[in-house]
Amino acid sequence: MNELQYWKHESQSYYVYNEAWYGSRSWHIGVDNNIAGDDFLFYRESEAGSPAGLENWSTWGSSSSGAPYIVEEGVTSPEIEVTGNGVTISDGNTSPRMVLHTNFGSVEGASGSRLRTFTIENNGNADLVISSVTISGNDASDFDVTDFPDTTISAGGNSTFNVNFAPADTGEKTATLLIVNNDDDEGTYDFSIKGDSYTPKTISVSGITTPSAANGTYIHQGILNEFQYWKHETQGYYIYNEAWYSARYWYINDADTCGNDTDYFFYKGSEDAVPAGLTSWQVSSNASGSPEMAYAGPEINVLGNGVDIVSGDATPQTSDYTDFGSVDVSSGTVSRTFTIRNTGAQDLSLNGNPLVAVSGTNGSDFSVTLQPDSVVAANTGETTFTVQFDPSGAGVRVAGISIDNDDSNETPYIFAIQGTGVNASPVINSLDGDSLSYSEGDGVAIIDQGTAVSVTDADSSDMDGGVLTVSISAGKDAAEDKLCFYTGAGVTLSGITSGCDVSVDNTVVGTLDGTIALGADLIVTLGSNSTAANVAALIAAVAYENTDIDNPTTGVRTLDFTLSDGDGGTSTTASVAVTLRSAVSMMRLSLRVRPS
Repeated sequence: MNELQYWKHESQSYYVYNEAWYGSRSWHIGVDNNIAGDDFLFYRESEAGSPAGLENWSTWGSSSSGAPYIVEEGVTSPEIEVTGNGVTISDGNTSPRMVLHTNFGSVEGASGSRLRTFTIENNGNADLVISSVTISGNDASDFDVTDFPDTTISAGGNSTFNVNFAPADTGEKTATLLIVNNDDDEGTYDFSIKGDSYTPKTISVSGITTPSAANGTYIHQGILNEFQYWKHETQGYYIYNEAWYSARYWYINDADTCGNDTDYFFYKGSEDAVPAGLTSWQVSSNASGSPEMAYAGPEINVLGNGVDIVSGDATPQTSDYTDFGSVDVSSGTVSRTFTIRNTGAQDLSLNGNPLVAVSGTNGSDFSVTLQPDSVVAANTGETTFTVQFDPSGAGVRVAGISIDNDDSNETPYIFAIQGTGVNASPVINSLDGDSLSYSEGDGVAIIDQGTAVSVTDADSSDMDGGVLTVSISAGKDAAEDKLCFYTGAGVTLSGITSGCDVSVDNTVVGTLDGTIALGADLIVTLGSNSTAANVAALIAAVAYENTDIDNPTTGVRTLDFTLSDGDGGTSTTASVAVTLRSAVSMMRLSLRVRPS
């Protein structure tokens, strides 16, 4: 029908069919096989040849509810669906909401917690196997999976699991929940979760014309409907959050904490953890004005890259600029700009000297190149400061930021920062791409045949602790190929076994790491006298020998040279081609070019 298949219920008057609707094609479930009477129950826009497996159906009218899932008889497959609070959470959902229980609401500081229960449903016709339920993301440690679901959920069955939100410190916490399973197209079912951890604070309200008495100071009361709420310090007015038709709203109300009656003054649809800073409030018929809310007194907040950095944060991250990334020790720097915001009702004063201070293990590697203003205006005033990272050594470099201020409970405002110093890598010059033509019986032959090899390292005077490695990466015959040093060019060895000294002009440069032998790599661990010139001399003395003088394996050997400097830098590989020919092949070649 309509050029696509359609079906009728085996015992009831219900149909599944596809029909054009407002310029597009949709699958429908209805009481007849057309949409003329607007009497269909569900629809799903799609031109798929079959409705089997389609998800996210929409209801039509008030006589239908649920989430249809269609499978073809004879085809067996599991079909995962996850619900929170009895509502389907779509795979890949990135918008945590209270109605889904993916928003855990607010808890007080490190002492608060909240448990959510989620249900995994198997809407398919084969067993659903759950491999793991895990949490990832910046704040994963603030959420914990408890009471894991069954590993196998039969067709039509379900199983529950719990997630506990128990934050270690204050601020908004976000993470991703992942369920690995054997669903064909949703093998990793994931969705975002979040929660808020707070320190009780007083709110100041202004901008209300009627009733003007609703302006003033509101005192924190605790938790209501899983959000914080406040009461006017002298009047019977409340600020609170409540659900209304599955959405959440902040209210400024008269006399009670119920938004479902008509005595509220203002409301704002929002699941923000606090109402401070919200604008564009809706006004009821018995009120007027434009409410403005801010924390009473100054209220400091610091952001990096537009992301909140909680005071006391000890885990630097690239997302909020507290991790400066990798920077070259010899020549690199990187700067990050941070924003100080005042969401309080009074000016914020920064009173440190300097205003923003850096300290810690590697504090000297970080400097504040631009200090902020000392006064930040009330009600979302802002100022910025810039920190530069210039590492003095390799590896992770750590420090801390401290901002003295007159916020009542966040002074000093502190957080950790870090960056990684990276050494410049050594460079092997004039060797990569060289070639050596080696004939049977040539004996020990030096590899470096072109322009003399040299070594440079921009930030290391020596390569103490580094390693020179020479290996045959292709064409190798371990029974006849040997790598060694030619000792007639200033390089001498105290022996050929592991631990023996390797010297340049009678100065010990390093020690052998392994024995010089057939098929073995040539490895030298470098010491304090391994200057660039001495290491270049070692490389120039590296030699190849084929020990089979009767019937060697001919062809091309690829010799790879790598050099590390002991400070974290490693050169790119320099490769040399050694082409080995037998005496017989050389003779045949010369006979072919000799005149007759």
